[in-house]
Amino acid sequence: SLPINKEVQPGKYKDPRYLTNTCPSPDELILLSNGLQKRAGEIIVGDSVKTRHELTDKVSNFPVSYVEIIPNSKRCKLTFEFNSLVCSYSHKLLVGTEWKTAEDLIFGDVVSGQAFLGTEPVEDGDVVLITVEDAHTYIVNGLQSHNKRPAPPKGGYGGQGNPPVAPTISGEAPAGS
Repeated sequence: SLPINKEVQPGKYKDPRYLTNTCPSPDELILLSNGLQKRAGEIIVGDSVKTRHELTDKVSNFPVSYVEIIPNSKRCKLTFEFNSLVCSYSHKLLVGTEWKTAEDLIFGDVVSGQAFLGTEPVEDGDVVLITVEDAHTYIVNGLQSHNKRPAPPKGGYGGQGNPPVAPTISGEAPAGS
């Protein structure tokens, strides 16, 4: 049995494998600066992603500065109106002006213009830890995601909020681009 970590959220018992990796599955698609998509497991340091800056809300291109495959992570499948996402339970998504973990999403939350419909557990497996320099966000499967802990404070973005739709996705990048 795994040790229990009560310090992260008082009153909730958490399996540590849920908390350490805010990451998508290697098969999920990351939006690149050229408008194409690349599987998270194929992202490398130096790739450029199109995303919104975590504080300024400006859409621009930012370099990937760190990538690591994390094995044996607890994962879930998040279902939205138009797509789904397999990720760690601690993966952060932007709901309005707040970052919420996958495990804290509730039915009807809107992420990048899509209503959240539900969560289901999937088999433990690899996730990809991706750090985007300066912006600290990226778009995975069309959903605005945060790449590190801790996330910006509630009501971040200089009080401007975040529009509900992530930058447009137009295709999948060939492997190695």
